[in-house]
Amino acid sequence: MNFDAVTISALVDELNETIAGGRIQDSVQIDHETFGLEIYANRTRRYVLMSAHQQYARVHLVNEKLRRGVQKPSPLGLMFRRYLEGSRLDAVRQPLWERVIIFDIEGPEGVFQLIIEPMERRANVLLVRDDGIIMDCMR
Repeated sequence: MNFDAVTISALVDELNETIAGGRIQDSVQIDHETFGLEIYANRTRRYVLMSAHQQYARVHLVNEKLRRGVQKPSPLGLMFRRYLEGSRLDAVRQPLWERVIIFDIEGPEGVFQLIIEPMERRANVLLVRDDGIIMDCMR
């Protein structure tokens, strides 16, 4: 699927309606560049799948529970566990006319941004704190 700025805008609206204000209960690493979050919001568990695959980059809600697919998580997967689990997803936003999705997250470790760039050949997932990038998914 092609993620242009208009498609991402519609996705951001949907994510704000369904998961904004929710608590991140679990994070999983499905493969080398695909991650998932379990978010409890509006009395419902929701699952967000985000992939930085170079051909099949995507971000979307999934109906069934996501399962771990790797034996040993990558450094980014470990950072997700440390910084995101137990945190609150304040908002999902998109900079004007950009093909980027930003999750604003606040938790015991501080304030973070999870930035997803679902662009083919340039896809990336970044975990950012105010003082700079903690970790990214780039090869």
